[in-house]
Amino acid sequence: MDMRPRNFFPPKGPGRLLKAALRIVLRPLAPMFKERAMSIRSEAEDLKRRIGSIEVRLEEVHSSLNELTSELNQESS
Repeated sequence: MDMRPRNFFPPKGPGRLLKAALRIVLRPLAPMFKERAMSIRSEAEDLKRRIGSIEVRLEEVHSSLNELTSELNQESS
């Protein structure tokens, strides 16, 4: 029994059987790859938000450190 879809035309050129086999094997896996890609994308967005909040805190610490340094310089002079 022929399991190929009706509109199946084997590709021409070198590696045509390999390409067809890969297409047949990988097509059912596409939803899994798409789901994983979406998961990685959301993890990346979460990391960007966390990095942004760390940068804000670092700027606050930096400005506080500058204020303390200037106060120490005024007291020592």
